[in-house]
Amino acid sequence: MMTKAEFLNQLRGMISNLPPEEVERTIGYFSEIIDDRIEDGMSEKEAVAGMESVESVANSLVPMQTELKDMRQNSYLASRVRAIFLKDVNSPVRLVCSDSDLITLDYYESSYKAYHIDLSQSEELVIRCEILRKWSGLFGFNYAFRPFTLGIPKTYFGSLTLETTNGSISSGGVDVSGSLALKTSNGRITVENMTIGKLLSLKSANGRLALTGLKAGEISARTSNGKIEAINVRAEQNVALESSNSGIHVEHLFSGSSIRLVSSNGKISGQIDDSLRTFNVKSRTSNGSSTLPSNMGGGTKDLNVFTSNGRIDLGFLM
Repeated sequence: MMTKAEFLNQLRGMISNLPPEEVERTIGYFSEIIDDRIEDGMSEKEAVAGMESVESVANSLVPMQTELKDMRQNSYLASRVRAIFLKDVNSPVRLVCSDSDLITLDYYESSYKAYHIDLSQSEELVIRCEILRKWSGLFGFNYAFRPFTLGIPKTYFGSLTLETTNGSISSGGVDVSGSLALKTSNGRITVENMTIGKLLSLKSANGRLALTGLKAGEISARTSNGKIEAINVRAEQNVALESSNSGIHVEHLFSGSSIRLVSSNGKISGQIDDSLRTFNVKSRTSNGSSTLPSNMGGGTKDLNVFTSNGRIDLGFLM
């Protein structure tokens, strides 16, 4: 069985005739898939063995390349857009800093896929994907590794809702004064180095959620069959992290009101940036040990931690 490096090196060689940016985008996409499988408990060779063959992947890219049209680019003055709604299909979505006062859109269209974009009189920018015809190749519809990239100013005075299917979502390096909602199926969501004024909401099915270096008014993150990691995360109000069939790990997690950590068949571990005495605690696990009291009062905040068939191993930094 091949290792990850062997799989990616063979793939790189077979698609070397494609444009360099397409090669790197493809390699990054399959590298992420393998990493996700390893994080879910597979060995490296098991994760690679579960992939399509290198030949199948490379052959599927040939018609995709011939059908690809030019990359599209749009821009809008950010001060005239109070909200953004994006709904994509089978593509990764990336939220990045535009390094200007503009909202920028960078994406691909093809004979398989098009986008309808509208800026309403109420200053809401709506972007919807349309599948023009189904792609019968490896990815079910079409170009799963070609992302839709949304750029916003370093500080955006509005709210965003970004959705996709069977694709990852990444967001980082910007601040949002309103709410940020990210939703995908069968994909990872990564959020790092951001400040969100109101609610940060993450939802995925069968995907890992990774939160790093965040401040938000409130945080809600839910996934099934995916691990949740929250590192250096602070919320003014509530934090709720919920996963099924995978673990939850936190480091330097802080909430001004309440923390709720719920998993089934997964370990809940890490450190909370507070004192145990600060909390009213309720915790429960089956078939596992716990470092928390099952029921303790006297605090000013709430801490609820529940799992089944997993261990609870939480410490406190004060």
